[in-house]
Amino acid sequence: MIPVHLSLNRLREYAGHAIGMVVTDLSEQKRHQAEEIRQAESIHRRLLERALTAQEEEPQRPCAFRLPQLPNRVRTKKGFLSKKF
Repeated sequence: MIPVHLSLNRLREYAGHAIGMVVTDLSEQKRHQAEEIRQAESIHRRLLERALTAQEEEPQRPCAFRLPQLPNRVRTKKGFLSKKF
């Protein structure tokens, strides 16, 4: 099967019945699109592999900072809110 673009048009300028037809072979365009897709997939695959490798090679360090302790009660305009666990 060959991918084509088909265009038909009735020709009114001729006596009788006439149709103009243009058939365009899209095989080369489809091959080009498929190659572009393969290249994009290859680039994305390599980027993902690099990111995963970098993530695996990065040493796991303990967290260097601590979050501040939150107060047990917070004052609002209507009074205090208590932290419930």
